[in-house]
Amino acid sequence: MTMHSAVLSSTGLPQSQENRLVNLLEKTPRFSPWGVKNWTAPKGFKFQTIDHVPVPETVLSRDSDHSAVLIIERYSNLVFAGQDHIVLTNVKDVVPTLRIISVKDVESLAAPIACRAIENGTFFPFVNREEIRALVPTLPRHVCAHYMLGDQYFVWNWDSVTGLRSHSELTWFNRTNPDILTESITKLTRDPISGMLVGEGNNVPPFVLSADGSRLMSFIRTYDASTGRVNNGHLLDKWRERLGTDAARAMLL
Repeated sequence: MTMHSAVLSSTGLPQSQENRLVNLLEKTPRFSPWGVKNWTAPKGFKFQTIDHVPVPETVLSRDSDHSAVLIIERYSNLVFAGQDHIVLTNVKDVVPTLRIISVKDVESLAAPIACRAIENGTFFPFVNREEIRALVPTLPRHVCAHYMLGDQYFVWNWDSVTGLRSHSELTWFNRTNPDILTESITKLTRDPISGMLVGEGNNVPPFVLSADGSRLMSFIRTYDASTGRVNNGHLLDKWRERLGTDAARAMLL
């Protein structure tokens, strides 16, 4: 199936493949503070949200006394949480960035510290690969994330072992005049089977990108578990229509 037909047709991917990718997205936690309930934490700690107007704050707290030791900035994504380190990215960073927090350095703090304020905790994966691998040897091999520059979305994908990397604008999304108040990208993950990138968003149907993130390959249908009917047909039609013009198709190339 060609890229255009997969994106614009009413059939798209096989249903079994769509169900598998939807399940993968369901297991991918959203950024803070909205997805923190699904984040894993080092043993003896927990991630939680603290009520705060207008948006709750996210903190890492000790199980022993429930006190906060680390304040997680909004729009942070959890990449990895081992016993010794926590690795985060942030949608609002203007370049691909990893924030690496040493659990040992924060566990005994009397007052919580903001993760952005931790000295020597910011790393650039395309530059500091050897430092990152030495510091966090159990970091997953493949790391991907999305970020914003102004109101434009970008994705990056990095092999932390070989150093191979990609960095692409989400052209198909940015150039269809999205409503920045109601339409946004909220998740991105790598499919371990196909190597493709998979994502979803607010008022954006789940989607598949090429392995380097440069091309939109397909939208993903979601199904009602009891009836088998497509749940997001209207949303799919809306986005296919937006991408159906000659100009929009050209953006996908």
